[in-house]
Amino acid sequence: MEDLPAGVVTIVASDAEAAPARKRLRIEDGPTASAPLVIRLRTGVTLRGRVVDQHGDPVPKGYIYVAGYEEPLAPGQAPPAEDPGWMQHQNTHTDDEGRFELHRVPTGAKPDLSFNADGYDHASLKVEDVWAEVELVVNRHDPEIHRKRKELERRMMAVFQKASQAKDDAEREALQAEMQAIQEEMGRLHTESGEAEALPAEAEPVPAESD
Repeated sequence: MEDLPAGVVTIVASDAEAAPARKRLRIEDGPTASAPLVIRLRTGVTLRGRVVDQHGDPVPKGYIYVAGYEEPLAPGQAPPAEDPGWMQHQNTHTDDEGRFELHRVPTGAKPDLSFNADGYDHASLKVEDVWAEVELVVNRHDPEIHRKRKELERRMMAVFQKASQAKDDAEREALQAEMQAIQEEMGRLHTESGEAEALPAEAEPVPAESD
């Protein structure tokens, strides 16, 4: 490789059956001669896992993401001789059984997984053993409580906007009272959500008796 720019250069090597590996070099201004560069490719593992909710039910069509982070080098700081465990950005979706696969994960890596899906809390998991199948448990929202929470958030935003344009103290006090009422309702909803999530998955409301 000739005519590399001055600064920190990242060299990445990859292969169809191995995890990618990299080294970082600091290129100085002016003519330089570097020692032969050696990059050792590592075994690539297929990381398998499953995402379930708090009741053990599979979470389909969720988004799994794992990132490879690059730490900046300060001026004068030497790049590391090796960069073990680095992996490229990957993402995938869970299938109908909540299962997913990430390919070419280096054996030395301990990746951080992130998960998102509509109707569920965001969740993350640090994988300690890429050889073992992982299970990620996420919290499923009650649909009605989720709808109420979104409505309260919209009301809160509307009150914020009105407060920024309030004309006098009386209007500001009225908006403050409305904001407090919304916050109290959010608190009650949070409690209701906790009680609902504590119920077994098969629990159903008891229908009212009719004459």
